[in-house]
This record gives sequence, C-alpha cells and structure tokens, in this order.
Amino acid sequence: MLTLFLIVITLVSVPLYFFCDRALQRFRGNPDPRLAAAMRRYDMLMRLARIAFVLSPATIGFMIDWDRGAVATDDIVFTLLGFFGAIALQYPLHLLFGARSTPLPLESLPPDAGARLTFFAARSRRAGTILRYDYKVFIAPAMLCGAEVEDDVDDETGKFVRDFKKGFLFRETAFYDAVDVTSPMFCELNRLNFQIAWRDVASIECDPRPKWLGFTRFPSGRIIVRLKSGAARELILLGKRDARPLRDALQRVADRAA
Repeated sequence: MLTLFLIVITLVSVPLYFFCDRALQRFRGNPDPRLAAAMRRYDMLMRLARIAFVLSPATIGFMIDWDRGAVATDDIVFTLLGFFGAIALQYPLHLLFGARSTPLPLESLPPDAGARLTFFAARSRRAGTILRYDYKVFIAPAMLCGAEVEDDVDDETGKFVRDFKKGFLFRETAFYDAVDVTSPMFCELNRLNFQIAWRDVASIECDPRPKWLGFTRFPSGRIIVRLKSGAARELILLGKRDARPLRDALQRVADRAA
C-alpha cells in the first residue's frame, strides 16, 4: 500500500512542478504586485514537488527487496537506482515540459526593471546568520537592490549561467528582468532580497584583497556598504574584476542621492 502511495506521489509531482513552473513564467512576463504572495507559494510547491520526485523513487527502490529488520545489499542498490534515476530524468523532463524564457522587449518594461539596470554578482551574508547567498545586485538610481539567485556564476566574467538542476525559475537571474526592483514587491517575492536606499548610505568601502570563505577563494575582494544607522552590508564580488572602479561608481550614485 505504501509503495502504491509513493508511486502516486512520484507521478503527481511531475505535473505539479511544471504547472508551477509555467505559472511563474507567466508572472515573469507580466509581474503583478498583487500576485507576489501567490508566486512565493508556487515557488514552495515547486521545491516540494522536486523533493518528492527524487526521494519517492529512492524509497520505492528500498522497499522492493526489503527484509524487515535487516538492510541487505539489494536494498541499497535499488535505493541508489531510484535516487539517481530520478535525478537523471529531470533533464529530459525539463527539456520536454519546462517553461521557456524569452527576451522581454525593453520598451515595455518599467524604468527600474532589472533588465534596464546595471548589475554585478556578489555573495552576501543573511542578516543575523552565518549563511551566505549569491545575489544579482542591481544599481538603481534610488537604491541598491539585491536579488537572491541560484544560478551558477562564471569564475572569470562574473556572469550568471542558468543551471536548472540548481536554480528554480523563481530564483533565476532573468526572473527579475521585468520586475521593478525598487518596489515593495521585490522583497515580497523573496525575503532574502534586499534594498538599500542611497540616502541611507554613510559610505562605501572597498577591500580589493582576495577573500577566503572556507576553502573557496574570491579573487576580487569585497565592497562594504555602511549605513547611517551603523549597520553594514558586505558584498563579496564573484568573478574576476577590479573592485575599486565599482566602489567609485557606487559612491558617485550615493553622493548624487545624498
């Protein structure tokens, strides 16, 4: 009975995942602030569907030849076959049924839409924790806006590269192309996103020395945005670039807004 239930879960997870994927794609083309909460729910459902799709076949594989009270070699083999088989199937399924991202015409986008703005890739710590996330940081006239993303970043150029196995549509860099990143909706879509108004910036500092996090070396150093409140946001630059011109450009924008 449990095996049948897991088979049903596996089969249901596929259409559920791609239903959410297409809903988020439609929102990307026409972002409506009233739908921000619904988009978060779709994103969560996508994650649950992917977890169910990967784990349920592994559990079924474990139960195929399970002798109660003992774990045999066959149990492990079937479990691994179910797990890695589900992972391998994700790519062809995504090619067949995944939503397609198409370029959006710039003339139809709001002035502070992500596609209109200069940006850079950085890693930053979530406030109050030791957890760090990758961000696409937009330089808007009124504020600095960071969108938490799960795409890969090219080590040389700092450009984002989509990896569907890693990044959900909701956390792809292109998702924010049509979103006004200075609007309240920007942070409603993802609580890890941040906005820093230039009028609140006290100074912007630069440390061009390589930054180490564990065993990973980030060659371009970091930017530190210090606020008038005393708080600060550290942005560890991804990709190879000179941090000093970026710091100078950010300081000029802050000075104009002061």
